[in-house]
Amino acid sequence: MTLIPLKIANMTFQSVSLDKHNYYRAKHDAAPLTWDRNCQVHAQNWANQLLRTNTFGHSSDRNDMGENIWAYYMTRGKLKKTDEQMAEEAIKAWYDEVKKYSYIFPGFSKKTGHFTQVVWKDTTKVGMAIAKDSEKAFVCANYAPQGNVLARSEFKKNVKRKKGACSIM
Repeated sequence: MTLIPLKIANMTFQSVSLDKHNYYRAKHDAAPLTWDRNCQVHAQNWANQLLRTNTFGHSSDRNDMGENIWAYYMTRGKLKKTDEQMAEEAIKAWYDEVKKYSYIFPGFSKKTGHFTQVVWKDTTKVGMAIAKDSEKAFVCANYAPQGNVLARSEFKKNVKRKKGACSIM
């Protein structure tokens, strides 16, 4: 089991995580996020907890932060993906929920909550972390201020259509 120390995350993991988030946010006219140490520490603590207990679920103590989580399991063999590849896959999986989001009837849905948090306009900070052993990895992201849990009107303001997109949803 690899519990990554809190003192410093792999800078490449951090860069990939931030760049991938900002790539998707730009598609929805959301300002770039900045890296936040407090969000990262919370994400690392939760990723470590998920690995230690081999469970999957959201933290109950997020200190008003938004949270996305992702798990990668090997059924045979050992993890072969890099931390950076897993960060990219996690963020892409969260973003891909855009396919299920309704701009006509905006609001929270368990099917699109990860996506809406990634592109939430009023969110300005992110911190991500990974904890893994030879067979599984948990990727956690925390966001401040928290998004996607407010009134329907907030979704219309904070989750913009993809630039140049025409959608029937």
